[in-house]
Amino acid sequence: MAAAYHAVGAEPATASDVQPAPPEATHVHIFVVGATLESVRPMIDAFSRRDPRLSVTHIPAFDATDVLDSPGDRSVAARAWIEISAKGEARITIADQRAERFLVREIAVHSWPDEVGRETIAQVVESSVAALLENERLGMTRAQASSVLAMHATPPPPPPSPPHHWHSVALFYQGQLFSPQIAFAHGPGLRLQATGSTSLGSVGAWLSAQYLLPQSAAGTGVGVELQAIAARLCVGLERRLGRHVRLGGWLGGGVDDVRIKPRQGHLGTANLTSTRWRGVTVLRAEVRLDVFLGGDAAVSLAPSVEMDTARRHYDASERGVTYAFVDPYTLRPGLTLALEWR
Repeated sequence: MAAAYHAVGAEPATASDVQPAPPEATHVHIFVVGATLESVRPMIDAFSRRDPRLSVTHIPAFDATDVLDSPGDRSVAARAWIEISAKGEARITIADQRAERFLVREIAVHSWPDEVGRETIAQVVESSVAALLENERLGMTRAQASSVLAMHATPPPPPPSPPHHWHSVALFYQGQLFSPQIAFAHGPGLRLQATGSTSLGSVGAWLSAQYLLPQSAAGTGVGVELQAIAARLCVGLERRLGRHVRLGGWLGGGVDDVRIKPRQGHLGTANLTSTRWRGVTVLRAEVRLDVFLGGDAAVSLAPSVEMDTARRHYDASERGVTYAFVDPYTLRPGLTLALEWR
Protein backbone atom coordinates (compact mmCIF):
# COMPACT_ATOMS: atom_id res chain seq x y z
CA MET A 1 0.00 0.00 0.00
CA ALA A 2 2.87 2.26 0.80
CA ALA A 3 4.39 1.67 -2.62
CA ALA A 4 1.08 2.18 -4.27
CA TYR A 5 0.46 5.34 -2.32
CA HIS A 6 3.88 6.60 -3.26
CA ALA A 7 3.15 5.97 -6.92
CA VAL A 8 -0.04 7.95 -6.98
CA GLY A 9 0.93 10.58 -4.47
CA ALA A 10 0.70 14.18 -5.68
CA GLU A 11 3.66 16.44 -5.92
CA PRO A 12 3.58 19.49 -3.66
CA ALA A 13 1.86 22.41 -5.33
CA THR A 14 4.01 25.23 -6.65
CA ALA A 15 3.16 28.90 -6.57
CA SER A 16 2.26 28.88 -10.26
CA ASP A 17 -0.36 26.16 -9.70
CA VAL A 18 -2.32 28.15 -7.10
CA GLN A 19 -5.25 30.08 -8.66
CA PRO A 20 -5.92 33.48 -7.05
CA ALA A 21 -9.24 33.73 -5.25
CA PRO A 22 -11.80 35.89 -7.05
CA PRO A 23 -12.08 39.39 -5.64
CA GLU A 24 -14.77 39.84 -3.06
CA ALA A 25 -17.86 41.62 -4.45
CA THR A 26 -18.30 44.56 -2.13
CA HIS A 27 -19.15 47.52 -4.35
CA VAL A 28 -22.57 48.75 -5.45
CA HIS A 29 -22.84 50.72 -8.69
CA ILE A 30 -25.69 53.26 -8.72
CA PHE A 31 -26.95 54.91 -11.92
CA VAL A 32 -28.95 58.14 -11.54
CA VAL A 33 -31.10 58.87 -14.58
CA GLY A 34 -31.50 62.48 -15.67
CA ALA A 35 -31.53 64.63 -18.79
CA THR A 36 -28.37 66.47 -17.68
CA LEU A 37 -25.72 65.95 -15.04
CA GLU A 38 -26.68 69.20 -13.33
CA SER A 39 -30.29 68.05 -13.00
CA VAL A 40 -29.27 65.03 -10.88
CA ARG A 41 -26.14 66.37 -9.16
CA PRO A 42 -27.90 66.85 -5.77
CA MET A 43 -28.96 63.16 -5.84
CA ILE A 44 -25.43 62.07 -6.78
CA ASP A 45 -24.00 64.18 -3.97
CA ALA A 46 -26.39 62.53 -1.50
CA PHE A 47 -24.85 59.11 -2.29
CA SER A 48 -21.28 60.41 -2.47
CA ARG A 49 -21.48 61.45 1.20
CA ARG A 50 -22.44 57.94 2.29
CA ASP A 51 -20.63 54.60 1.96
CA PRO A 52 -17.35 54.82 -0.05
CA ARG A 53 -18.21 51.45 -1.59
CA LEU A 54 -21.03 53.14 -3.51
CA SER A 55 -20.08 54.16 -7.05
CA VAL A 56 -22.48 56.73 -8.53
CA THR A 57 -22.83 57.57 -12.24
CA HIS A 58 -25.15 59.85 -14.21
CA ILE A 59 -26.86 58.42 -17.29
CA PRO A 60 -29.20 60.39 -19.58
CA ALA A 61 -31.78 57.62 -20.05
CA PHE A 62 -32.84 54.28 -18.60
CA ASP A 63 -32.14 51.21 -20.78
CA ALA A 64 -33.70 47.91 -19.68
CA THR A 65 -31.08 45.86 -21.52
CA ASP A 66 -28.39 47.24 -19.20
CA VAL A 67 -30.25 45.78 -16.23
CA LEU A 68 -30.37 42.28 -17.73
CA ASP A 69 -26.71 42.29 -18.81
CA SER A 70 -24.21 40.86 -16.34
CA PRO A 71 -21.43 43.33 -15.43
CA GLY A 72 -17.84 42.41 -16.29
CA ASP A 73 -16.53 43.77 -12.99
CA ARG A 74 -16.72 40.94 -10.38
CA SER A 75 -16.17 43.40 -7.55
CA VAL A 76 -19.65 44.83 -8.13
CA ALA A 77 -22.11 43.06 -5.84
CA ALA A 78 -25.19 44.83 -7.19
CA ARG A 79 -26.32 47.61 -9.49
CA ALA A 80 -29.17 50.06 -8.95
CA TRP A 81 -30.94 52.49 -11.32
CA ILE A 82 -32.81 55.48 -9.95
CA GLU A 83 -35.45 57.36 -11.93
CA ILE A 84 -37.24 60.32 -10.34
CA SER A 85 -40.02 62.41 -11.84
CA ALA A 86 -40.50 66.13 -11.16
CA LYS A 87 -43.35 65.21 -8.78
CA GLY A 88 -41.09 62.99 -6.65
CA GLU A 89 -42.26 59.65 -8.04
CA ALA A 90 -39.18 57.40 -7.81
CA ARG A 91 -38.58 54.06 -9.50
CA ILE A 92 -35.64 51.99 -8.21
CA THR A 93 -34.44 48.97 -10.21
CA ILE A 94 -31.83 46.64 -8.65
CA ALA A 95 -29.92 43.69 -10.14
CA ASP A 96 -27.58 41.32 -8.29
CA GLN A 97 -24.02 40.49 -9.36
CA ARG A 98 -24.93 37.81 -11.90
CA ALA A 99 -28.09 39.54 -13.14
CA GLU A 100 -30.16 36.61 -11.95
CA ARG A 101 -32.29 38.24 -9.25
CA PHE A 102 -33.96 41.62 -9.53
CA LEU A 103 -35.94 44.03 -7.42
CA VAL A 104 -38.10 46.94 -8.55
CA ARG A 105 -39.49 49.46 -6.09
CA GLU A 106 -41.67 52.47 -6.71
CA ILE A 107 -42.13 55.12 -4.04
CA ALA A 108 -43.64 58.60 -3.80
CA VAL A 109 -41.41 61.15 -2.08
CA HIS A 110 -43.66 64.00 -1.01
CA SER A 111 -40.75 66.19 0.14
CA TRP A 112 -38.94 65.98 -3.22
CA PRO A 113 -36.68 67.68 -4.29
CA ASP A 114 -35.39 68.93 -0.93
CA GLU A 115 -32.61 67.27 1.08
CA VAL A 116 -35.05 65.16 3.11
CA GLY A 117 -36.43 63.69 -0.10
CA ARG A 118 -32.98 62.85 -1.42
CA GLU A 119 -32.00 61.17 1.84
CA THR A 120 -35.22 59.16 1.78
CA ILE A 121 -34.40 57.78 -1.67
CA ALA A 122 -30.81 57.01 -0.66
CA GLN A 123 -32.00 55.06 2.39
CA VAL A 124 -34.51 53.09 0.32
CA VAL A 125 -31.79 52.17 -2.20
CA GLU A 126 -29.37 51.03 0.50
CA SER A 127 -31.96 48.96 2.38
CA SER A 128 -33.29 47.39 -0.83
CA VAL A 129 -29.80 46.42 -2.04
CA ALA A 130 -28.94 44.94 1.36
CA ALA A 131 -32.19 42.94 1.42
CA LEU A 132 -31.62 41.53 -2.08
CA LEU A 133 -28.04 40.48 -1.27
CA GLU A 134 -28.85 38.96 2.14
CA ASN A 135 -31.98 37.04 1.15
CA GLU A 136 -31.51 34.75 -1.84
CA ARG A 137 -35.25 34.12 -2.03
CA LEU A 138 -36.06 37.80 -2.44
CA GLY A 139 -36.62 39.40 -5.82
CA MET A 140 -37.81 38.48 -9.27
CA THR A 141 -36.35 35.90 -11.60
CA ARG A 142 -34.79 36.90 -14.89
CA ALA A 143 -37.95 36.00 -16.81
CA GLN A 144 -40.16 38.00 -14.44
CA ALA A 145 -37.82 40.99 -14.59
CA SER A 146 -37.75 40.87 -18.40
CA SER A 147 -41.54 41.11 -18.47
CA VAL A 148 -41.66 43.99 -15.97
CA LEU A 149 -38.88 45.92 -17.68
CA ALA A 150 -40.46 45.45 -21.09
CA MET A 151 -43.63 47.08 -19.79
CA HIS A 152 -41.57 49.91 -18.36
CA ALA A 153 -39.64 50.45 -21.61
CA THR A 154 -42.77 50.61 -23.78
CA PRO A 155 -45.62 52.09 -21.77
CA PRO A 156 -49.06 51.71 -23.31
CA PRO A 157 -50.11 54.70 -25.38
CA PRO A 158 -52.50 57.04 -23.58
CA PRO A 159 -56.11 56.93 -24.71
CA PRO A 160 -56.94 59.57 -27.30
CA SER A 161 -58.16 62.71 -25.63
CA PRO A 162 -61.52 64.02 -26.71
CA PRO A 163 -61.51 67.16 -28.89
CA HIS A 164 -61.22 70.29 -26.82
CA HIS A 165 -63.53 73.10 -27.83
CA TRP A 166 -64.29 76.33 -26.05
CA HIS A 167 -66.09 79.60 -26.59
CA SER A 168 -65.30 83.09 -25.40
CA VAL A 169 -66.78 86.56 -25.37
CA ALA A 170 -64.75 89.77 -25.33
CA LEU A 171 -65.39 93.47 -24.90
CA PHE A 172 -62.94 95.56 -26.91
CA TYR A 173 -62.03 99.06 -27.97
CA GLN A 174 -60.34 99.62 -31.32
CA GLY A 175 -58.70 102.67 -32.82
CA GLN A 176 -57.63 102.93 -36.45
CA LEU A 177 -55.93 105.48 -38.67
CA PHE A 178 -58.62 106.61 -41.10
CA SER A 179 -57.81 109.55 -43.38
CA PRO A 180 -55.92 112.87 -43.60
CA GLN A 181 -59.21 114.67 -42.90
CA ILE A 182 -60.45 112.43 -40.04
CA ALA A 183 -57.41 111.12 -38.22
CA PHE A 184 -58.92 108.25 -36.25
CA ALA A 185 -61.95 105.97 -36.41
CA HIS A 186 -62.57 104.34 -33.06
CA GLY A 187 -65.18 102.84 -30.80
CA PRO A 188 -66.25 99.92 -28.57
CA GLY A 189 -67.25 96.46 -29.72
CA LEU A 190 -68.23 92.93 -28.82
CA ARG A 191 -66.48 89.76 -30.08
CA LEU A 192 -67.63 86.14 -29.95
CA GLN A 193 -65.07 83.38 -30.61
CA ALA A 194 -65.16 79.59 -30.99
CA THR A 195 -61.90 77.61 -30.83
CA GLY A 196 -60.89 73.95 -31.04
CA SER A 197 -57.60 72.13 -30.39
CA THR A 198 -55.71 70.44 -33.26
CA SER A 199 -52.21 69.03 -33.71
CA LEU A 200 -51.13 72.37 -35.21
CA GLY A 201 -52.50 74.46 -32.37
CA SER A 202 -55.88 76.01 -31.64
CA VAL A 203 -57.95 76.76 -34.73
CA GLY A 204 -60.79 79.20 -34.32
CA ALA A 205 -63.13 81.78 -35.77
CA TRP A 206 -64.54 84.97 -34.35
CA LEU A 207 -67.35 87.35 -35.18
CA SER A 208 -67.39 90.96 -33.98
CA ALA A 209 -69.57 94.04 -34.10
CA GLN A 210 -68.19 97.52 -33.41
CA TYR A 211 -69.79 100.92 -33.13
CA LEU A 212 -67.56 103.61 -34.67
CA LEU A 213 -68.20 106.90 -32.90
CA PRO A 214 -69.24 109.95 -34.97
CA GLN A 215 -66.28 111.85 -36.47
CA SER A 216 -66.52 115.13 -38.34
CA ALA A 217 -64.56 117.04 -40.94
CA ALA A 218 -65.39 120.60 -42.00
CA GLY A 219 -64.16 122.84 -44.79
CA THR A 220 -64.97 126.34 -45.89
CA GLY A 221 -68.09 125.43 -47.81
CA VAL A 222 -69.13 122.00 -46.61
CA GLY A 223 -68.61 119.42 -43.88
CA VAL A 224 -69.52 115.84 -43.11
CA GLU A 225 -70.12 113.59 -40.12
CA LEU A 226 -69.34 109.86 -40.38
CA GLN A 227 -70.28 107.05 -38.05
CA ALA A 228 -70.52 103.33 -38.72
CA ILE A 229 -71.36 99.83 -37.60
CA ALA A 230 -68.46 97.50 -38.45
CA ALA A 231 -68.98 93.73 -38.64
CA ARG A 232 -66.00 91.35 -39.00
CA LEU A 233 -65.55 87.59 -39.41
CA CYS A 234 -62.05 86.10 -39.14
CA VAL A 235 -60.44 82.68 -38.89
CA GLY A 236 -57.00 81.90 -37.54
CA LEU A 237 -54.53 79.80 -35.62
CA GLU A 238 -53.38 80.27 -32.01
CA ARG A 239 -50.39 78.79 -30.16
CA ARG A 240 -49.52 78.80 -26.47
CA LEU A 241 -46.28 80.56 -25.51
CA GLY A 242 -46.08 79.26 -21.97
CA ARG A 243 -48.70 78.90 -19.31
CA HIS A 244 -50.09 82.45 -19.38
CA VAL A 245 -49.50 83.72 -22.93
CA ARG A 246 -51.13 82.88 -26.28
CA LEU A 247 -50.31 84.25 -29.74
CA GLY A 248 -52.65 84.09 -32.72
CA GLY A 249 -52.86 85.18 -36.32
CA TRP A 250 -56.21 86.00 -37.97
CA LEU A 251 -57.42 86.69 -41.51
CA GLY A 252 -60.88 87.71 -42.65
CA GLY A 253 -63.04 90.63 -43.51
CA GLY A 254 -66.43 92.19 -43.16
CA VAL A 255 -68.60 95.18 -43.89
CA ASP A 256 -68.63 98.77 -42.67
CA ASP A 257 -72.16 100.21 -42.78
CA VAL A 258 -71.35 103.92 -42.81
CA ARG A 259 -73.82 106.70 -41.99
CA ILE A 260 -72.94 109.79 -44.03
CA LYS A 261 -74.43 113.04 -42.78
CA PRO A 262 -73.53 116.17 -44.81
CA ARG A 263 -73.06 119.33 -42.73
CA GLN A 264 -72.53 123.00 -43.32
CA GLY A 265 -69.01 124.31 -43.72
CA HIS A 266 -67.62 127.40 -42.06
CA LEU A 267 -69.55 129.75 -44.41
CA GLY A 268 -72.85 127.98 -43.88
CA THR A 269 -74.01 128.41 -47.49
CA ALA A 270 -73.87 124.82 -48.81
CA ASN A 271 -76.82 122.95 -50.32
CA LEU A 272 -76.78 119.67 -48.40
CA THR A 273 -77.93 116.26 -49.59
CA SER A 274 -79.87 113.98 -47.27
CA THR A 275 -78.26 111.65 -44.76
CA ARG A 276 -77.61 108.20 -46.22
CA TRP A 277 -76.01 104.83 -45.43
CA ARG A 278 -73.32 103.18 -47.51
CA GLY A 279 -71.88 99.66 -47.22
CA VAL A 280 -68.17 99.07 -47.73
CA THR A 281 -66.48 95.63 -47.94
CA VAL A 282 -63.24 95.35 -45.94
CA LEU A 283 -60.36 92.83 -45.70
CA ARG A 284 -58.55 92.38 -42.37
CA ALA A 285 -55.33 90.84 -40.98
CA GLU A 286 -54.59 90.73 -37.26
CA VAL A 287 -52.00 89.43 -34.80
CA ARG A 288 -53.28 89.03 -31.25
CA LEU A 289 -51.40 88.50 -27.99
CA ASP A 290 -53.49 87.16 -25.10
CA VAL A 291 -52.30 87.24 -21.49
CA PHE A 292 -54.32 85.12 -19.05
CA LEU A 293 -55.14 86.82 -15.78
CA GLY A 294 -56.21 83.70 -13.90
CA GLY A 295 -59.46 81.82 -13.96
CA ASP A 296 -61.31 82.35 -17.23
CA ALA A 297 -60.24 85.93 -17.97
CA ALA A 298 -57.61 87.25 -20.34
CA VAL A 299 -56.51 90.62 -21.66
CA SER A 300 -55.41 90.96 -25.27
CA LEU A 301 -53.63 93.45 -27.50
CA ALA A 302 -54.01 93.10 -31.27
CA PRO A 303 -52.33 95.20 -33.98
CA SER A 304 -54.21 94.96 -37.28
CA VAL A 305 -54.43 96.33 -40.79
CA GLU A 306 -57.52 96.74 -42.98
CA MET A 307 -58.07 97.48 -46.65
CA ASP A 308 -61.20 98.22 -48.67
CA THR A 309 -61.92 95.87 -51.56
CA ALA A 310 -62.89 98.93 -53.62
CA ARG A 311 -61.42 102.36 -52.96
CA ARG A 312 -63.89 104.58 -51.12
CA HIS A 313 -64.07 108.34 -50.77
CA TYR A 314 -66.68 110.85 -49.68
CA ASP A 315 -67.17 113.61 -52.24
CA ALA A 316 -68.32 117.21 -52.21
CA SER A 317 -69.18 119.57 -55.09
CA GLU A 318 -68.41 123.26 -55.19
CA ARG A 319 -69.00 125.47 -58.25
CA GLY A 320 -69.47 122.43 -60.44
CA VAL A 321 -66.26 120.72 -59.32
CA THR A 322 -66.50 117.36 -57.52
CA TYR A 323 -63.63 116.33 -55.25
CA ALA A 324 -62.88 113.83 -52.50
CA PHE A 325 -63.67 115.67 -49.31
CA VAL A 326 -62.76 112.69 -47.07
CA ASP A 327 -60.30 110.26 -48.64
CA PRO A 328 -59.58 107.21 -46.39
CA TYR A 329 -56.16 105.57 -46.47
CA THR A 330 -55.79 102.48 -48.65
CA LEU A 331 -54.22 100.54 -45.75
CA ARG A 332 -55.48 101.48 -42.31
CA PRO A 333 -53.45 100.18 -39.33
CA GLY A 334 -55.24 99.78 -36.02
CA LEU A 335 -54.86 98.57 -32.46
CA THR A 336 -57.40 96.68 -30.34
CA LEU A 337 -57.45 96.27 -26.57
CA ALA A 338 -59.83 93.61 -25.26
CA LEU A 339 -60.94 91.87 -22.09
CA GLU A 340 -62.02 88.27 -22.76
CA TRP A 341 -63.91 85.64 -20.77
CA ARG A 342 -64.30 81.95 -21.53
